[in-house]
Amino acid sequence: MVTRLSNIPASTAGLFVCGRWLFGGRGLVVKDIAQDFERKVLTGLKTCIADFSPSSVYGVGVSGGADSISLLTSLSRILPKENLLAVTVNHNIRPAQQTEGDAYFVECYCKKIGVRCSRVDIPRGSVERLKSERGGGTEEAARFLRYQAFESAMEKFGIDWFCLAHNLNDQEETLLMRFFSGGASQSLSGIPQVRDRFIRPLLNVSRPEIEAYLAFLGLEFRTDSTNNENSMLRNKIRNRIIPFLDTELPGWQKAVLSLGRKMSLDESFISTSAKDSIEKIDWKEGEEQVSFSQDKFKSLPKALQSRVIYSALDKVLCDQMQLRIPYTFIERIQRNLQILPKIKNDWAENSSGAEVFCSGGRIFARKVQKVATESGFFAIITKEGIVRAGKWTVCASKAGSKMHLELKQALAPKQDAPFSVDIEGLEFPFAFRSRQAGDSIKTASGSLKSISGILDGWKCGSFRSEIPVVQDLTSPLQPLVCILGAPLGFNNWIVQREEK
Repeated sequence: MVTRLSNIPASTAGLFVCGRWLFGGRGLVVKDIAQDFERKVLTGLKTCIADFSPSSVYGVGVSGGADSISLLTSLSRILPKENLLAVTVNHNIRPAQQTEGDAYFVECYCKKIGVRCSRVDIPRGSVERLKSERGGGTEEAARFLRYQAFESAMEKFGIDWFCLAHNLNDQEETLLMRFFSGGASQSLSGIPQVRDRFIRPLLNVSRPEIEAYLAFLGLEFRTDSTNNENSMLRNKIRNRIIPFLDTELPGWQKAVLSLGRKMSLDESFISTSAKDSIEKIDWKEGEEQVSFSQDKFKSLPKALQSRVIYSALDKVLCDQMQLRIPYTFIERIQRNLQILPKIKNDWAENSSGAEVFCSGGRIFARKVQKVATESGFFAIITKEGIVRAGKWTVCASKAGSKMHLELKQALAPKQDAPFSVDIEGLEFPFAFRSRQAGDSIKTASGSLKSISGILDGWKCGSFRSEIPVVQDLTSPLQPLVCILGAPLGFNNWIVQREEK
């Protein structure tokens, strides 16, 4: 929906516009709205970029909403237009008329003001598929794809800095949202003004100032109908909690923003200390996992322990850290370190797509691949004992150079007693899981063969997603070492391996 503000917002009641100027009730000139707003945007640019230069190439993310239209407009009046590129992303989440209308609106406005525009159309259904794969929400999946599009544009068009339109009200909402969600202390520092080459020149500009600027220039913008849906936490905070706070606790914004600044200072010190600690705990990074010494880690203060764990998860989860690792996960890890005796110090915890476990005196963090099937299962087995993985119960024990596994499944056909198998050379820890897209295993000739192709040959039918595979986690490549089809009446595929 296209919106035009014909009057200055209610938050500036008692003021009125005449020409370029904003006047008070007795005719007192308050300010030139456009110049004041654009001066604040320029200050924001210089705050974000130490060596700010108008000759750099700037990108700007434009959805068509009030915030991004005000940012695009002000940048086009501050910077040479040939050094500015707007990027608009059509997520194809809402009805086509709305979402394509937003993108078309941005393209037309860019043409009108003489700014280059790059439009990115995400195929319909992509956001929902990614949401399912990553285990997050629709907003998170859309954000991930949007930032992918921004980064691609930066590479393609040689953009030095990419401007985002988050404003002061967004900062307040974010701090409240993270507080109500029980966010970690570092998250309470709020939205950063600079992250890599992404900058936020409007972060100290309020939404009423943005609306006043648009009204003064007579500019139209698009309104997202989903902003009024209170099923999402941010909208609920914006539409319900903040009006209540405005009425009952006037001035709450100053206190919340002050908290964010204080937490930002603390975060700067603690994150630096955590980096120093990482150098002291025998930190090692592999392709898909991070590990470090358990004993050296235990000697750290708990505040630094949590930061080290977050750092490890940040490495293995990469762009999925926005899925928000719950602090209870960190507490479970720390509790394991306290209560488990030294002789039996192997343990495992998982949450939000991450697995943290201890084996052989080292703590490992790795990403757990989600399986897009209702019967998918995954377990990391770190020591002798019984483990439950989906419908399977696995009893693992070591006999010399062989790993002995006994498997039971309630619905398994042709199985009256536990199925057992010995796997030569397999050590703890290893993964017992269902197959995943792209899985392959060695053949007798040493080449790799698709697991899916093998199961097709076995004619597994509806059982293909229930057939377990075993993955060696001690090797850098973490290869699959067997397919256990026999418990379900099919074949086994066991890679012949040399003793370690």
